[in-house]
Amino acid sequence: DNDSIIVELIVSDLVNGCQTDIDSVVIRTIEDPVADFTVSVDSACHNTAEAIIQVDTTSLSTEGEYTWIVTNEIGTVIYQQGPTLNLVSESFVLTNTSNTEDSTYTIKLIVGDGNDCTHEDSLDVVIHPLPFADFVIDNSAVCPEATVSIDDESISNDSLSYIWSITPNASAFINDINSEDISITFADNISGNTIDYALTLSLITEHGCQNNTSDNISVFTNPIALFDILEESCGDTTISAINSSSFADSWLWQVSSSTITISDPTAESPTFDLPVNTSSEDSTYLITLTVTTANGCDSTMTDSIVIHPLPEVVYSTPLLDSCGVFEVNFTNDSDPFNGEDPNSMTFSWFVNNDSITDSFNFTYPFDAIIGDSINYLVTLEGQTIHGCRGDYDTTITVHPDPIALIDTLGNLLDCDGLQIQGLIAANTTTSIANTFYQWSVTDSDENTLLFDGITPPDYIIESDNDSIIVELIVSDLVNG
Repeated sequence: DNDSIIVELIVSDLVNGCQTDIDSVVIRTIEDPVADFTVSVDSACHNTAEAIIQVDTTSLSTEGEYTWIVTNEIGTVIYQQGPTLNLVSESFVLTNTSNTEDSTYTIKLIVGDGNDCTHEDSLDVVIHPLPFADFVIDNSAVCPEATVSIDDESISNDSLSYIWSITPNASAFINDINSEDISITFADNISGNTIDYALTLSLITEHGCQNNTSDNISVFTNPIALFDILEESCGDTTISAINSSSFADSWLWQVSSSTITISDPTAESPTFDLPVNTSSEDSTYLITLTVTTANGCDSTMTDSIVIHPLPEVVYSTPLLDSCGVFEVNFTNDSDPFNGEDPNSMTFSWFVNNDSITDSFNFTYPFDAIIGDSINYLVTLEGQTIHGCRGDYDTTITVHPDPIALIDTLGNLLDCDGLQIQGLIAANTTTSIANTFYQWSVTDSDENTLLFDGITPPDYIIESDNDSIIVELIVSDLVNG
């Protein structure tokens, strides 16, 4: 190129010897233009800044008319610019809509000089596909105690690197953030509100192409099971539970023994009928409350109540009835059970419901009344250190002493032949306690005759100027 030659034509008439003639021309070649350029990268990932390909001519390129042509792998022109004068740089956005195959583009520069002389240069650029990021959540709305499994369903022909992330991340735990399939657990949520978590999967191919996808997981609130009951009881009573649970829509109460009856196991605050503890040791029962939200999330609390045995309150006495005024000693034989000392109990003694003393044992004089028996109700009330109470009572009977009284019916001084039967009689106005009558007749010679029965003996004083002593002896043979 850029050369010239001289071409001459010499003609002669060799036959006739005429003068030779010469003609000449100069032929020149024009210097070919030069097309030479560089690209910013020869490969890039789709939809990245690197995929905006920058081209620039080098110093080897000559001035002239520039035409840029970009074709895909099947030869389709997707971009053409020019011809323009001396355009030395250009940029093209190259894409790849596949997730599995590379896209190869050819960039061609044609430089012309206006004389139909041209030169071209071309370079290939590969656009790698982005992976298709996708995953499936087995359950996207769960209670806090659930474990969520995530299955990757991403698409790519390249080997992939996985990066999983979740926000808020302080209360969510991914088992392996770089694994293909993962599981997630969550901290307990007792806020009263649903917490929405954003789970993101970032994929990176071996060529460094990255794609992301996200989805949401909702973690419902758990309720808070909370209640108060008595810590201890003596049984045979009804107690209420104070339910202070939060965020609950339903309740279920359970007890560890069928001997405790619940008024309504699904009520918010039921009552519990506690049995009498007839054993000699404490009985411990468990009461469990399970509260559930409308979303099926639950929480459970268990508390215990101790039912102490009722004490055995009892006393013994050597004598339950007697005659006349008598004093009775009562021995306290009570047992608080649980292996506790009876002296740890407090006691009160009552006679006919009148409080007498708070001593351990008890001594009391019982009065009699004339002509009739009288009953006294003696009650012992005892209480353990746990407040469990018992009582015991019995009746003390005081029988009246028999009373011997002789009524005079006639003159006790008379002539001999005096018959005493008509002169005296047993007084019956006080005879309720008298079950046996005996008459004793003693003459002046101190001879004594005994006669049984309420009727005076048929005894006659035969001698004059004599005297006898008549005694009436009465007894209560029934009561001693």
